Amino acid sequence: MDPQDSENLSAVPPAPEGECPFCRAELAPGATKCAGCGANVGDIQICTGCREPVRAGAPLCPFCGTRLVHEVQAFSELDDNPWVIHALAFGAFITEQLPTALFYPPVLTVSASEIHIQRRHFGGLRTSNQNVQVSRVASVRALSGIFWGGLVIETYGGSAEDLAIMGLSKPDAARTTELIERMIRTRLNESRSR
Repeated sequence: MDPQDSENLSAVPPAPEGECPFCRAELAPGATKCAGCGANVGDIQICTGCREPVRAGAPLCPFCGTRLVHEVQAFSELDDNPWVIHALAFGAFITEQLPTALFYPPVLTVSASEIHIQRRHFGGLRTSNQNVQVSRVASVRALSGIFWGGLVIETYGGSAEDLAIMGLSKPDAARTTELIERMIRTRLNESRSR
C-alpha cells in the first residue's frame, strides 16, 4: 500500500467500542485496559491503511507507514500541535538537488503564527532555516510535478524571501496549501471586520 495515498488522508477512525483491538476480547464499557491481554486501549485508533491499532495522535502508522492526518479545526490548535510535513527523501534529493536530503529531508512546519522550513546540508552538520510570520503571507501555490509536489509561499512587500519546498507528496502539498489558504482567508476576514 502506498503510504502517501490520498485515500488514507481522511480522519482516523477510533478503536471499535466493546472489543480489544489487540486480542479481540470483550471490553467493559469505558475500560482503558483490556482484561484479556492487559493492553492500554484508552488511547488507541485504527489505521485507515492496514486496520492495525495505533497510538492515538500518531502521525504515521508504524506497521504500514500510512500518514494519519487529523483535520485542523481551529488554528489555535496549531500552537500546541503544529502541522509538520517531511519531504520525501528521494523527491527532495531530485527536485532540490540536495544530496543530504536522502538522509535528512527538508521539513515544513506550520504553526498558528509562523511557517518554518528547515534544510540540512553537508551531511546534516549544517542547518538552514527559513521562517515567515503568517501575518506576512500573501499567497501560497501548490506545485505539481510528475511524481512529487511542492509549495511556494509568497510574502507581502518584500518583508521576507519567498519560501519554497519541493519533493513533497502531492497529497501533502495539496492539504498544506489548503491549510495555509484557510489561514490567509481567516486573517483577511478578521482584518476586514475591525
